[in-house]
Amino acid sequence: ASRGGLVAGSWGHVPPGCTVQSGGDWAAHYNRGHGASGHYTTVVPTRAVSEADCLAAAVAQYGSKVQASRGGLVAGSWGHVPPGCTVQSGGDWAAHYNRGHGASGHYTTVVPTRAVSEADCLAAAVAQYGSKVQASRGGLV
Repeated sequence: ASRGGLVAGSWGHVPPGCTVQSGGDWAAHYNRGHGASGHYTTVVPTRAVSEADCLAAAVAQYGSKVQASRGGLVAGSWGHVPPGCTVQSGGDWAAHYNRGHGASGHYTTVVPTRAVSEADCLAAAVAQYGSKVQASRGGLV
């Protein structure tokens, strides 16, 4: 039977935070408790890292080698750097924020490190896994 959207609660058999039931009907779940299961997949944030948060997110994801390389965020608009927040993984690991549009194999995108909130869980699950999430339990509650 359809449960009608985001399934939220506190369970021991569901990983904490925002997940989809990838071993079942792909329903979006938000566990406020602590649990674990191989039948769920964590939903990751879909928003890009902002310029203001770029250096901190890069250090959180890749460690102190990011700060040690140039001592701060390198921001600008270039054709040889991918847009948004990246690290120069093919070089000195400096954190870059490109306000323009570019591309290079020498940079790696920095992804958000914060977990998806309960309020954003269903939308983030649909953004990441498509309409099968919404279709599985009937959409937004």
